[in-house]
Amino acid sequence: MKELNLLTIFQRMQDQESLMFTGKINILNAKTSEMTGVITMIDGEINSFRYKNFNGLDALVLIFFEEAKYANLKYLIEPEILKRSTNNNEVKFSEILPEIKRIYKEMWNSSSLRPKNDLIFLLNGDFLLNGPVVTKEEFLLMRVIVDFNKVSEIYQHSFLTEHFTTSSLVSLRKKGAIKVLKYK
Repeated sequence: MKELNLLTIFQRMQDQESLMFTGKINILNAKTSEMTGVITMIDGEINSFRYKNFNGLDALVLIFFEEAKYANLKYLIEPEILKRSTNNNEVKFSEILPEIKRIYKEMWNSSSLRPKNDLIFLLNGDFLLNGPVVTKEEFLLMRVIVDFNKVSEIYQHSFLTEHFTTSSLVSLRKKGAIKVLKYK
């Protein structure tokens, strides 16, 4: 497992926390400079985070994971006057760091379980009628498999992170919900 690089986003967030920073940390694609997410901080506390289609802790962990795995992100720190939102609970970065590290480790370990892109998955009709209950993530993934059954297409069209897509595929396979075929 690749260790988290504390000189990147972790270090930036810790620095901003210690400076009681108020504003945004914009997350950009390093190649295109396209904005892919934002972390807002008020008085050094994290107010919200959004990355791609994800919000909250999932978004933050995904930022760290993609940064470590692909090194394809850059950051623009933008001081700004922000008002506290009654919908968000500000939290110190140092308070959520242990949870981020735990989830990051799970994500890194699950990446080795990703199936090969040329496999085809089909839903098992018997499972649909008589199978055990599935999680929300598994159900969302089953909806994708109905339309796209090649592994590369499943990952491309899944609304889940790569980690949740992989773990849901593994779980569905163990439950007998999907049949695996080799692409010809």
